[in-house]
Amino acid sequence: MSLTHKIVLAILTAGGLAVLTLALVSVGRSAAPTPRSSLRLARGDLDGSEFSSSYSSLPQRPREATAAEGRTGSIAGTVADPSGVPAADADISAITFDGRPKIGGTTRSRADGTFLLSALAPGAYTVTAQRAGVGHAVREQVTVEADRSTTMEPLLLRAGTLLPLLLLDPDRKPAAGATVRIDSIFSRPDRSSYAVLFGELKTDSIGRVTIDALPDGRYQLGIVPAAGHREAHSFEVEDRVLIARFLPRPGRAPSGGARVEFELQDGRGLSLQGAQVHLYRVEPRGGRLSFGLRVAEGFSDARGRASFTALPDSLYAAVLIAPGSDPVVDWLEVRNARCLSPLPIVRRLGRP
Repeated sequence: MSLTHKIVLAILTAGGLAVLTLALVSVGRSAAPTPRSSLRLARGDLDGSEFSSSYSSLPQRPREATAAEGRTGSIAGTVADPSGVPAADADISAITFDGRPKIGGTTRSRADGTFLLSALAPGAYTVTAQRAGVGHAVREQVTVEADRSTTMEPLLLRAGTLLPLLLLDPDRKPAAGATVRIDSIFSRPDRSSYAVLFGELKTDSIGRVTIDALPDGRYQLGIVPAAGHREAHSFEVEDRVLIARFLPRPGRAPSGGARVEFELQDGRGLSLQGAQVHLYRVEPRGGRLSFGLRVAEGFSDARGRASFTALPDSLYAAVLIAPGSDPVVDWLEVRNARCLSPLPIVRRLGRP
């Protein structure tokens, strides 16, 4: 073999090794698993057990999506308040999914309610709009094409649903300081789902937390108590109606339900006017967190009396709050349209 042939053969051999090396690296990259969120969410019968989930969670401060180089599109639309009047200064976001959820763009609506989300990479987006004190709106599967502007149907903001909860530990004591995380669940183009953080709160000293302005949609409620096991539950809001299996179910209210009356006194035994009374329906769940859903609230009158009527059969937690004293959680039960505690229920709030 001539020297020239040997040189050519060496070059070809080196080139082949390089190509083989690149191919192996490429295969290694393509085989790498897609990172999954560590968020654990309830599925199935919604009994509150934890399941490993394929939901991907959008971080609280996500990095923005990067538009395809040189080829982008946009989304144009309008947003209005519940009465149909254009809503200025509403926060608009476009969320996409490319291996994991991320924000493609954000903007605010103009004085006439119009908005433009520009420089978006081609793909499918979930567009959200919200304005504090007015409402929320969500539109899924909005398609963006390169070099084109997609015009959406108008987004109508809707006042959200209130979810006032009382969290109790397995011993029925207030679960104070628990972290409560609410994630909105959206669908990907392949019909799988991903989660976007809606809000994160902590329960107060008596286990209360109020989730405000929930728009229609699907949600996951994650609870991380100060001590004990975390839980996660699915629920929906549809036409401002809450659908949640983990909350107390409506009970019977025979003969129009029961009447309950409190007589509240200060530490010296005098009638206490203006004290708050919040009634939560509770369905105990053995060995796990129990949830109370607020069904009534009121204030004591000049005689210290606070009355509630038409209460269905259930176990209730009454949260009693008086100025200058620590809140008190009291218990009562209604069975066969009758309160099992002698009426009025007399309670002293505050020190003597």
